[in-house]
Amino acid sequence: MDIDYLIKQPENRHLEFKEEVPQKSSLIKTIIAFANGSGGIILIGINDKTREIVGLNEDIIQLEERLSNIIFDTIAPTIIPFFSYIHKNDSYVLSIKVPPGVQKPYYMKSKGIEDGTFIRVGSTNRKADYAWIEDLRRQSSNISYDTLIEHQMETQQLDRSILKKFLAISQKQLEVRTSSFEKLGFAKKNNGKSHPLIGAALTFSIDYPEHYQSYFLKVTRYNDTSMSKIIDSKEFYPPLQSQLEQAYSACKLFVRKRIEINELTRKEEYVIQMSSIRELLINAICHRDYSRQGSGIQVHIFSDRLEVISPGVLPGDLTIDDMGKGV
Repeated sequence: MDIDYLIKQPENRHLEFKEEVPQKSSLIKTIIAFANGSGGIILIGINDKTREIVGLNEDIIQLEERLSNIIFDTIAPTIIPFFSYIHKNDSYVLSIKVPPGVQKPYYMKSKGIEDGTFIRVGSTNRKADYAWIEDLRRQSSNISYDTLIEHQMETQQLDRSILKKFLAISQKQLEVRTSSFEKLGFAKKNNGKSHPLIGAALTFSIDYPEHYQSYFLKVTRYNDTSMSKIIDSKEFYPPLQSQLEQAYSACKLFVRKRIEINELTRKEEYVIQMSSIRELLINAICHRDYSRQGSGIQVHIFSDRLEVISPGVLPGDLTIDDMGKGV
């Protein structure tokens, strides 16, 4: 383990520094949050502000045994972290490496699943709500949210004209009927009724239950480089293809143009390439976490830049630093 490299990193969803052994509850919350995420490392013996190595004052063997017992006694299902000691500047730093869990959700035994499940958000530990707990359960079973049955809708509510357009793009030859959604795996029968999968509902319907309003995409144009003054704002809703087309049109309307005049010729071009914006919008729609309701995709257009915010986190143990290295 490269301690010099880790010390230079900010605390994040994979890394936390502690100057001394933290209180029992604080340590357990962090370990649970790491296990419910993509794993992480806790380094004890480092000042989290100055990053100075202060070392440990306790007997390292006894400390490891004590912490192992605490983790085993307080967390369910069982987590087995990896303990190691790093000798640096005549001091010892304790490293607790928590692997990503395969039996999620992990929680405090004393509080139970509903109150004792924690997740990592940035560099903080947060109590998981019901939606997060259900998502952790799906992760353990390797079930994607969009493949769940949407019981609040019936397959007959799906729009066959959208399916026909989809099939034309994918070059599939099929006579389009309501039963076609089941044949293609976009719908399933349950208790004698045919229901679409959530992914199919988002793609092929134009008539939605009220909670689908949370799957909005909002494009906002600002007057300058900050959010202090809004010039215009538009919201778009599923189906996803329509949402993409409308959001793209709004961006074409909102993004500034550069004008060049050469003698009698006037040339206009966008200050941001529209092909790049199209790619950003497609990625935001395809990769947003649809299990997270209440916050939609946000497109902020400033005078000097465009920002896209899509609900969700990086998959697995991927970090921003990894992406910078081409992972």
